[in-house]
Amino acid sequence: MPQRWRIETLSAAPLAVPLRDPFVIASGRVDVTPNVLIRVAVRDLAAHALAEGWGEAATLPPVTSETPTAVFAALGALTLPIDLTDDASLPAACAGLGPCARAGLEVAVLDAVGQLLRLPLGLLIAPEAVWPPAPITSDITLAIAAPMTMAGWATDFAARGFTAFKVKVGRAIDDDLAALRAIASTVPGCTLRIDANGGYTLAEALRLCDAIAADRLPVTCFEQPCATADLAAMAAVRRAAASCAPIAVLADESCKSLGDLDRILDLGAADGINLKLVKSGGIRACLQIGRAAQAAGLLLMVGAMVETRVGIVAAAHLTAALGGVAYPDLDTAWLLADHPCAAAADDLGPLVKPGPAGWAGPGLGR
Repeated sequence: MPQRWRIETLSAAPLAVPLRDPFVIASGRVDVTPNVLIRVAVRDLAAHALAEGWGEAATLPPVTSETPTAVFAALGALTLPIDLTDDASLPAACAGLGPCARAGLEVAVLDAVGQLLRLPLGLLIAPEAVWPPAPITSDITLAIAAPMTMAGWATDFAARGFTAFKVKVGRAIDDDLAALRAIASTVPGCTLRIDANGGYTLAEALRLCDAIAADRLPVTCFEQPCATADLAAMAAVRRAAASCAPIAVLADESCKSLGDLDRILDLGAADGINLKLVKSGGIRACLQIGRAAQAAGLLLMVGAMVETRVGIVAAAHLTAALGGVAYPDLDTAWLLADHPCAAAADDLGPLVKPGPAGWAGPGLGR
């Protein structure tokens, strides 16, 4: 394929932003985002124009194998300039990058190319997408804490317009149930999406399903109830959730690739999957996995890995390119104490806004 684009410069810097409160999940805790901001200058070889693009490589050990140090090392080993194919796909020279570094670099390149072509990133990767997309309304995540603390957070976010809460569970089932009951009673009419990050045994996950049904808690989906590799347990939870309460089971850590999706479908292990850019190594890989999941009749969530606005807006463009998803989870910028990549944070409510120009803005629309 002919060359049209060239990465002429590339820089990476720490994107370490404190959170308002500790982000505690079953598999770990984050107090400061362990991310990397990637900037590239891409030249249009035909028009002799240059644009800068941004991308975010979000790392979250142990969910990701990469750390910021690994991302810096991988990017620093690349030799510039890097010629790209006409569709701006990363070449074989970038094949050795880990999924976090690759995802951040790909978004940065597409952001720059979108600016050069005056096209939104979502349309760049999915020219057939309906544009502007339908409004995208996100949930908000409540990290693991004391039950009444979590209920207090829910009250505060409800006052900002949030009605769906992604509730982190998976460390202590009795505390988890107390938190779900407290949130549901404190914010009447809300919906709950629970995420165990693989923290439950099969017996615990089944017990939770029974309690949700008995208490008539407004839980709509149960994400990654059991360990990443235990798809048989996931399938058992899916059967139980369907019979005792109408709850969709979603695979997150268990689904990073098309091969993972095939195994999930073969075993009937989930009703849907959670797509994350850094988990699968890029926005185009996520688009491919998402389209295959849609074709198989699965539900989709598009989620985040404690990103700033850069990563969140990229994930929003993926959501739009897919024609919308059942569970938008594009919320983590709200959880940060500062917003270095946005002029202000006051507009970060449940309605996802890609930038000052809205969905018409080129690239990420920064």
